[in-house]
Order: sequence, then C-alpha cells, then structure tokens
Amino acid sequence: TTLLNRVLNSFVLLACVRRLFAGVDSTGFPLSNASVYYVNTIHKRKQPVHRYLKLTACVELRRQLVVTQKMRRGPAGDSPDFKPVVMGAGRVLQLGTIVADKGYDAEANHVIAHGLGAKCVIPIRQNNASCHRTHGRYRKQIRRYGYDERAYHQRSKCETVFSVIKRVCGSCITAAKIGTQNKQMLLRLVAYNAHRLSIFCFIAEGFYTAPETQTL
Repeated sequence: TTLLNRVLNSFVLLACVRRLFAGVDSTGFPLSNASVYYVNTIHKRKQPVHRYLKLTACVELRRQLVVTQKMRRGPAGDSPDFKPVVMGAGRVLQLGTIVADKGYDAEANHVIAHGLGAKCVIPIRQNNASCHRTHGRYRKQIRRYGYDERAYHQRSKCETVFSVIKRVCGSCITAAKIGTQNKQMLLRLVAYNAHRLSIFCFIAEGFYTAPETQTL
C-alpha cells in the first residue's frame, strides 16, 4: 500500500506541476455488485444497507490528477479527512490554493491550509448567520469579505475525476477483505492517473512539436 501511494504521488511530479491548485472532495463506492434490494432480501434486514467505501481525494485541478487519498467505510463525515489528504499533498509539492465544499467548513481546516502557505477557499455552512456569530478567525474573514468564487467553481473538476474513475474502472468494489478493498481502490487511482497523464503528454507533444517548414 505504501508503494502504491508513492506511485500515486509521483504522477503530479511527472506532469511538471510546480505548485498545486488542489481540490478536496469525497465519493462513495458500493462494496458489492449485488443490488441493495437483493442484499436486504437475502439477509432479511429491516433497514437498508448503506455501507460503502468512502474515498476522499486531493486532486490537482489543472491536470485533473489524484495526488493523495484517504479511505474509510461510510457513511462518515467529510471534515476529518481534510487534514490527512492535504498534509500528504503538502509533502509532495507546495500548495498554492485549496478548494473544498461546505462539508469541510471548519476553522481547523483553514488553519491547516494557511499553515502550509496555501490560500483556502471553503464556503461557510450558515449562509444567514451574522459575522459575530461566526466562529474562527479565517471563517470570519470569509463571512466579511467573501471568497474567490472563480477558484471555488474549479472544484467541480473533482467530480469529473470521480466520474471518469467510475466509468472507466468500475463503480463497485468487489474485494471481500478491507485491506484488499483498499488496494483495489488504490490500483484504480493509479490506473486513472496513468490514463490521464498519457492524454496530457500526447496533447503537450502535439502542441510543442512545430511542423517542419520547407525553405525555398
């Protein structure tokens, strides 16, 4: 697993990224190909099955490459997974900007981002709350001055990355054991990055290769 994580981290270096424009988001992967209705019928459950693998990823938004990841079994809150993926990304490259949705709105997350020298764009959950009722130095600044909406809307590229992973590599995790499930998910992320980097290199090669001109 450690080796796979290092391989995953290396793609952003191969893409010649100097400073990360990072987006943090999460998605879920069902732990079986069987439908929820089928599982509930077989086991005669009264409540629906909601267990799934929750993937939180830090994505380099300009290249759409996964830099770091955190996996756990859902359902689970978003905010606790912000620190490990952001700190991990900071060990790979310098962070320039970090964007995330309201699920990651916490003063501690702003402190982590600013401690790494990054600009942090996370909207406040309570839209109607006044400034004096907003806790935290950085959250008060966002309440008072707003946030960079243009940068924030780049966050949708995280959802694009998740969509491509599910369409190309599959949306269900089929392994039975937790350790094997994590490795299966990591291999999918590595495969996605390799696919994405090959597309980027192909475009870059075509852009930088000038056509030969015949001199008269």
